[in-house]
Amino acid sequence: MFMKIKYFRLFVYVFGFGLGMSCFEGRSQTMIPIGPHLFGFPDFFQTPGVWFEAPVDFTITGLRIPEEAGYGFEPQFIHVIRINDAVPADGPNWSTNITSLQYIANAPFNVIQTVNIPVQAGQKIGILARLEGGGQSRMGTGTPYISSIGTATVTLKSLHSPDNIEVGPATEYGTTELADGIRMEIYYTLPPSCVAPATLSSADIKANTALLDWTQAGTAAQWQVRYSIPGFDPLLTGADAWASATPYALNNLRAASDYDWYVRAVCAPGDTSAWSAVAGFRTCDSIFSVKADTICPGGVYLFGTQTLTAAGGYDEIFASATGNCDSMVHLDLSIRQIDTIVTQSGPVLTAQEDNAAYQWLDCNDNLRMIPGATGRDYTATTSGLFAVAITTGGCSDTSGCYPVILAPSSGVPEAADGSRLRIYPNPGNGVFTVMVRQPLQQASLRLTNLLGQTLETRTQLGDQTFTVDLTGRAEGVYLLSITDGDNTYAGHLIKK
Repeated sequence: MFMKIKYFRLFVYVFGFGLGMSCFEGRSQTMIPIGPHLFGFPDFFQTPGVWFEAPVDFTITGLRIPEEAGYGFEPQFIHVIRINDAVPADGPNWSTNITSLQYIANAPFNVIQTVNIPVQAGQKIGILARLEGGGQSRMGTGTPYISSIGTATVTLKSLHSPDNIEVGPATEYGTTELADGIRMEIYYTLPPSCVAPATLSSADIKANTALLDWTQAGTAAQWQVRYSIPGFDPLLTGADAWASATPYALNNLRAASDYDWYVRAVCAPGDTSAWSAVAGFRTCDSIFSVKADTICPGGVYLFGTQTLTAAGGYDEIFASATGNCDSMVHLDLSIRQIDTIVTQSGPVLTAQEDNAAYQWLDCNDNLRMIPGATGRDYTATTSGLFAVAITTGGCSDTSGCYPVILAPSSGVPEAADGSRLRIYPNPGNGVFTVMVRQPLQQASLRLTNLLGQTLETRTQLGDQTFTVDLTGRAEGVYLLSITDGDNTYAGHLIKK
């Protein structure tokens, strides 16, 4: 009874060929062309198939045993393998050097089985197929059969396995060309000529901007960026931006908002890739803060990338701990003011700044600290230039140098025109006449500024009257000291 059924099936296959039955209408996939159906033939024990060496990269997307192979109800059994032998085995010298790519069992009759099998150029792909009971469709052209994948030529060759794949996946294969090769519908897609961008990323995210980046296989002339609220469909909605280079700065975003975005490549007019996978980011809050701080006179304040030494208002952008969201800070910087004015009453100098620490200095001796002179007031015991260093609130500043002129014998200040030393005109604007009211023997002269710097010296002075020329020097007070043996005469010149 079993054998009769098989022969009856053979009759049906031949009858089907006579009708020329074929049905590919309405298929959105591309099928590798195969020869016309000649007759149906059952193989009770083995499983036939077809193999080929891929001429290009492509993806197998669908498989079907032609309907001419059966009655109209038998389930399909299909096994896709990769042949790993450099030279495929010639049956019946069976080889087990195969990799199983996909096994399909009990699939509905005459229904394309959707698969997703990437194939690389040069790989040897085999497809074993039979309907339940061994049904198959043969073509009169035999194998090898010259066909095509896209514009590339592919040669379909015969494949066999000693295994009945109705029981399970094949473990062995062999190749023998037949005069009437098996027919198998293989559907495929080629890689798009314009490849979609990948590896989307976002960086340098601010309140209203984000820097978008991606990788691109192949060559793209331009990219279309589409963005909107999370979950949007780029095929239906979204705002667009066009980029000609990467990374791309996306602007005019809402602060503290979530965005999804896609990108697709434009390789040429009319040649656009599919949309990329989705990526997302969140913009920052508009963070703005104000702070105030104080530095000491002559101090330095580090504010972000700025080094500040003067009072004023400054703005700086600071990156967050994650390096994405930044904030702007406004600084009002002031300099602590220390009153360095010194008032003078005779030999007594008084610092105007109150409630501070004081150290009086000798300007004529490289600002040497005067021992014990740490009060707000200082009474000079010799003629000279004196300053005070004032410390308060963690800051220090130093006054200018103030002159004190004492009469050498009495220890009291000389009169403005000098009791023993007369200077005129004083103030003056150039040449001053100096008259010493005591005879001079081998006197020496020293002229200094208020910083204690020596401007002029003379020796072997014998005349009681001589001139000092301040022409070309800055306006201010200059100190004059004349030493003759044990006697010292001091006075000051005011250049106006």
